[in-house]
Amino acid sequence: MITNILIFMIVVLGTWTIWSKLKQEKKSVYMKTGTTFVIFAFPLVVWLMTMFSGSTHNVIWIGILVGLLLSMVADYVIDKKFIAGLILFLLAHLCYISSFITYSLSFTGWQNTFPESSKTFLIIGIYLICSIIVFLITRFILMRNFKIEKEMKIPVNVYSAIISAMIVAAISTFNPIIITGAVLFFISDYNLGYNMFKEEIEYGVVINFSTYYAAQAFFACFLLSLV
Repeated sequence: MITNILIFMIVVLGTWTIWSKLKQEKKSVYMKTGTTFVIFAFPLVVWLMTMFSGSTHNVIWIGILVGLLLSMVADYVIDKKFIAGLILFLLAHLCYISSFITYSLSFTGWQNTFPESSKTFLIIGIYLICSIIVFLITRFILMRNFKIEKEMKIPVNVYSAIISAMIVAAISTFNPIIITGAVLFFISDYNLGYNMFKEEIEYGVVINFSTYYAAQAFFACFLLSLV
């Protein structure tokens, strides 16, 4: 029930935000931040109600909740100070990574196929190798398709490395909700980069906002599914 209410509110507020952004209204930044606040607030309230019952996994919840909170602040900041907003989103992805890896280690069991003596080394190695592969593919796409200014290359590459690691961490959970959210986040960021560093797509705002809100909504719905 609460998940359905959350989805309904995201659709209504997200559509309103996109419409406001297309009309270039000044309030669109507050609408964007407010929509992310709703996505953050629903699982927060549920977690606070259940955190002492022993039915929640606090590390997983806290990581995603802090990630949503940082994203909400980034939504407000990024239009004014892009690098500051980028850093906040980077920190949000680190929080998501911690939650996804914790979930993966706790619930999937694929790591148990490794010998106990070398399990930690092998797990870290797999995460790093896969993250590097995804990052190199992402970097190839960025360098081939986008004209990134010199002063932006380091921040963009660092952010690309972190979101690549987030995607790998999401895939390691084998959870379709998490994986879908991570892929949508990547699509949203790619669309944003295309609009910033190549050419502005007609209705690019619609693609960017809809995939972004959907990504965050999937992360929030994943938390609600744990209750």
